[in-house]
Amino acid sequence: MNFFTSQGDYGFMISSGGMMDDLAEDFRRRARMPASWAMVGLIVLIHLWMRVEHTVGNGEVIYQWLGLSREGMSGMRYWQIFSHGWLHGSWVHLFVNALLVWLLG
Repeated sequence: MNFFTSQGDYGFMISSGGMMDDLAEDFRRRARMPASWAMVGLIVLIHLWMRVEHTVGNGEVIYQWLGLSREGMSGMRYWQIFSHGWLHGSWVHLFVNALLVWLLG
């Protein structure tokens, strides 16, 4: 497999408009992905809800209902299999996960 073009550049970097144009087009394409934006919005809203509940002293209730636990599974709260992935411990954790959701689509 030859990655070099006749100009000696790497084939994966070659395009009609250059690498920066490719990055700009990739960003514009990602900006038009409503499912990714909806998921990012949802995880931000859930995180804000968690912060408010922690502030008023109900933080444990969220983890009991949405966090994955043996007690939850035995109590037939099967949504915890999916909902625990939407909980985030910090703003950095939230940012990294939101960025990955947005980048991976």
